[in-house]
Amino acid sequence: MSPIQDRVLLNDSNLSGLPPRKRVLVWFITGNPGLIEYYRAFLTNVYDQLSHNDNKVVYTVQGTSLAGFEVNPRSPHRSDLKKPLPYNLDEQIQFMSRQLENAIREDKNGPPDDVILIGHSVGAYIALKTVELWQAPSMQQSRTWSISAVVLLFPTIVDIARSPSGKKLTPLFRFPLFPLCVHYLVKTLFLLVPLFVVTLLVRLFTLMPMEDAKITASFLKSDLGVYQALVMAKHEMAEICEDKFTDEVWGKQEVKATQERLTKEANDASSYHKHPHLHFYWGSNDHWVATETRDKLLETRAAHSASEGNNYVTMEIDIHKVPHSFCMQHSNIIADKVAQFIKQLE
Repeated sequence: MSPIQDRVLLNDSNLSGLPPRKRVLVWFITGNPGLIEYYRAFLTNVYDQLSHNDNKVVYTVQGTSLAGFEVNPRSPHRSDLKKPLPYNLDEQIQFMSRQLENAIREDKNGPPDDVILIGHSVGAYIALKTVELWQAPSMQQSRTWSISAVVLLFPTIVDIARSPSGKKLTPLFRFPLFPLCVHYLVKTLFLLVPLFVVTLLVRLFTLMPMEDAKITASFLKSDLGVYQALVMAKHEMAEICEDKFTDEVWGKQEVKATQERLTKEANDASSYHKHPHLHFYWGSNDHWVATETRDKLLETRAAHSASEGNNYVTMEIDIHKVPHSFCMQHSNIIADKVAQFIKQLE
């Protein structure tokens, strides 16, 4: 088994001497627990499918673990932490926005022509909040890249506490010390147990594939991973309630937009995409998303977008009985769906 890393970067590192082509960065945002290694097989599959497409577009597929989930003591994440851990949901949004900016700035080939965000579970919420930050007028002047699309997988973006799992977890957070108590309990249980033994125990009790069991074991033995996951989950239950995203995120034109702005956007060929295409992929029976929540968004957001004829928001419901944690054993199915959608954008 390969070492656990806090970053995934898949690209063609040598583009010199090749004819100019459109460059697209596919940036992935994890769910909670926020370990990017859970998604390596999925992201590799997506990259392979996009790379085997024709040569019109060059793709980079990249993502990092969320703050506090580092399993590598030399992780570059640690130099970007602006405060002591744990991070709440809003701080994770700011952290991930900085990670995306850093990835674009450090690319020796310059900024990509387009950025496509993919978010899983609460990562979908973070992705939409990233769009909000990108669309802010104060940011538009300094940005040299644009978000053209967002793929939201099994998204927990509204009323997560009303989901079946949310209803079970919310009462536990009424005890302020619950995250800390669980953290110390896990620390006590596994502190002196070697990683390979914890891996075998996880494999025995969960029947996970061995690679995923090793990732989970690394998470359990990490410095603050369990505490970070529970603190973040507590904030998710409190913050992810009603639909609070701006109309601009959903692709609805601002009624009060000035004629000057509309004219500029219509005539400026280099103007950034103000309304990225949002594509939702819902689970058919997702224990982290209430069915009524999903159906309401289908009715209000997707149907409204279709009625306006802009197709900024499209949604589909899984028919393959893929679970919420698709990355464990169903990554190929979802990778096919994601790669197909991205190819359609070309």
